[in-house]
Amino acid sequence: MSDSEGDDNIKLYNALERNQKRQIFVTFSSSSDDDDGDNDISFSTPVKKRRRGGASPSKAIPEKAKSPAKPVNLLDDEDEDDDELYTESEREAERLRKARLEREIRQTLAQDKVLNQTRAVFDRVSSAKNQVILLDSSDEEDSVESADGGDVATVDLDLVPEVVTAPTEPVVNKGPRVTLHIRSNGGAVDEISIYMNETFDALYTSFCELHGLPQSAVKMSLDGEPLSLTDTPANNDLESGDLIDAKVDFSKQNQAKKKTYLRLRLVVFGKRSEVFKIDASETIEKLHTSYCKRHGITNPDDVVMSVQGQELSLNERIDYYGLIDSDEIAVKINNFVDPQAIELQLRYTEGDSEAHRVLPVS
Repeated sequence: MSDSEGDDNIKLYNALERNQKRQIFVTFSSSSDDDDGDNDISFSTPVKKRRRGGASPSKAIPEKAKSPAKPVNLLDDEDEDDDELYTESEREAERLRKARLEREIRQTLAQDKVLNQTRAVFDRVSSAKNQVILLDSSDEEDSVESADGGDVATVDLDLVPEVVTAPTEPVVNKGPRVTLHIRSNGGAVDEISIYMNETFDALYTSFCELHGLPQSAVKMSLDGEPLSLTDTPANNDLESGDLIDAKVDFSKQNQAKKKTYLRLRLVVFGKRSEVFKIDASETIEKLHTSYCKRHGITNPDDVVMSVQGQELSLNERIDYYGLIDSDEIAVKINNFVDPQAIELQLRYTEGDSEAHRVLPVS
């Protein structure tokens, strides 16, 4: 059969059958530069070479090329295919170009006056926020420690004076605290917290007040050595949980001087609760004063404390209301201004001005 007769027997509308008879293969190659997802299609005979996808897929490889055939993997990463096209020196030049470009960008940003002013504002906001946190966590009189997985702050009030004045000088940071275990006569163990740089005289004082004992009735020792009143936990490399033995003469105990400490949970609606540790014989006023001092509230009259709807009188003692450990006290604050808030003055072109307070965000 001649070629002309073969063509006459092929139906014109059946192009696929004609291609199969002529043994034409279709090779698809992906284009890395085509955003529309279109694929380039090239036709070649099965005995010839295949084209390989590269950086310029729109240009077909000349048929005279005799490079070995390599199948196209449509799952290859685009960057890996492109990287194979560069020599080692070209890759190094590209790396240096990117590094130079990054340096130029950093230099341009460093010289941007508006950007530098914005950064300075954020630095001041961050500094103010950190300062507030520092004052809360290292107050000269109050001691704060986390409890219940960090959701609650605990404040020991046995060291808080009854002075209701706003601090006029920066608060001194006494450093970290440790909680030491005091074992009395090899039996009961009490947990007492002191600062790392505080002398053991404070530890003696807290222990004796807890049990209503004179200091002469207590002899403490660390690893068999007497505990010096002028020494500190820092000098002895002590950590929270370390054990100190105490030889105690309980015959000298005075029950009237024995303190009963309660942990009272103060709750402000919409804010996290705080646990204040205080002697049950102290007045509500001391608890009230300590709360105002801790939160920087200059007008104590703005703070009202209550239990189950009953307002607490500042002159009454804690034990007067029958409060026990872990009881909740509701706190309502009128005209409250968050100490973390930053005051901003907005001045309009007409000369009017407005004051607003905003809270910094981390």
